[in-house]
Amino acid sequence: MLNDPSYIVGSGATTRVAIGCLLDVINALACVGTAVTVYPAVRRHNESLALGFVTSRMFEAAVIFVGVVSLLGVVTLRQDFSDGLLTDRSGLVTAGHALVAVTGRSSSGRTCAQPSTRCCSARCCTARG
Repeated sequence: MLNDPSYIVGSGATTRVAIGCLLDVINALACVGTAVTVYPAVRRHNESLALGFVTSRMFEAAVIFVGVVSLLGVVTLRQDFSDGLLTDRSGLVTAGHALVAVTGRSSSGRTCAQPSTRCCSARCCTARG
């Protein structure tokens, strides 16, 4: 999905994307779980530090969930295109690029520092023109 700019209008592994999203959800829930588990121990030493840790882990989980929703949006657009509900190929490819950019991942799988303004790899920039 990240390497193929026309994933939405072509063939690809929808099941692998769904499994990856499931693993991301498990990761987000683990973030929340570790924060809740560690909170009582850290609170004994410094309550504001413990609260800051919980808040940062909750924020991390929220960011992961936003990425999951955007990737599932790409899968939904792809399924709608294959069912014949959507016909505008170029608009779907553009929407797919936008939804993948929300995840903050480049075509190489690395996290981009500024995904909205530049790419992390030459392949990504070449694919976008």
